Amino acid sequence: MNKEKTSASINMLSTGLNMMAQVVINGLTGYLILTGNLSIGVFFSIGNFASLIFSELVVLNQNTTMIQSAKDLNNKLLVELKPVNNKENGQNNIANFAKLSIVKLQEHFSNGEVVSYPDITIKSGEKILLSGDSGTGKSTLFKLILGELKPTEGKIIFKDKNGQQIHPDLAKIGYIPQDPTLFPGTIKENITMFNNKLDGEAEEVAKKMLNGINTYINLDQLNLSGGQRQKIVLARTKVYGSKLLLIDEGTSAIDEKATLKILKNILQGPETIVFIAHNWSKELHDLFDREIYLQDNK
Repeated sequence: MNKEKTSASINMLSTGLNMMAQVVINGLTGYLILTGNLSIGVFFSIGNFASLIFSELVVLNQNTTMIQSAKDLNNKLLVELKPVNNKENGQNNIANFAKLSIVKLQEHFSNGEVVSYPDITIKSGEKILLSGDSGTGKSTLFKLILGELKPTEGKIIFKDKNGQQIHPDLAKIGYIPQDPTLFPGTIKENITMFNNKLDGEAEEVAKKMLNGINTYINLDQLNLSGGQRQKIVLARTKVYGSKLLLIDEGTSAIDEKATLKILKNILQGPETIVFIAHNWSKELHDLFDREIYLQDNK
């Protein structure tokens, strides 16, 4: 309140000085006209010039006052926007989770359908194949883990290696939906998301999955197959190094031979991977540590 009064007082003072200065200048030029030392045209020019100059000075003074009065607010915002303490950030980093638990989880839908899940525990680094009957909520489970849906009942719990519950940034979880999203640009740009620092890694990953990394993607003409689109999103997730990957039939449009090659590549890393798929050969099943099968208990 005091700052507002001070600012108003300064604005009134500067406006008053502006008016006084213009009166003085106009008075002097009027005297010069009366004594024959100045023409009437020059008088008006000087008057307009003086009005412009002093008006701008008032605006400058007002803006300066506003900036100074907002100094405390600016400092407060800088404090609010400073990076989160590294220790706290580390504690809640998705990379530090040791165990993910699904406990008494249920999701109720507006049409009356209810999806119930068995209790599930997934350890960091595990490669899980998630399969099951139709309608058992495999894709819905991913949305619950990602925080896109809120559980009607039950909990999804992340714990660190000390058994302490953590609340990681769910946006850091890698997610590949059934229908991958791309944007107009080259294949490389779609992998790196315009982060030039990842160009080299993108090219290395693309060698194992894709051809023509500089090919421009035309969404109108659909110059890429569904399998190629899936490969691009798989490469994107690999390049960005997400420590927890949720893949929803991410190779459904890719033939088995190519799928086997891609899976061998992405499953050899330290990431925790949960992969939804069905109707796979034993060779593909055997690439995973274990399978979780969701049954329809209706």
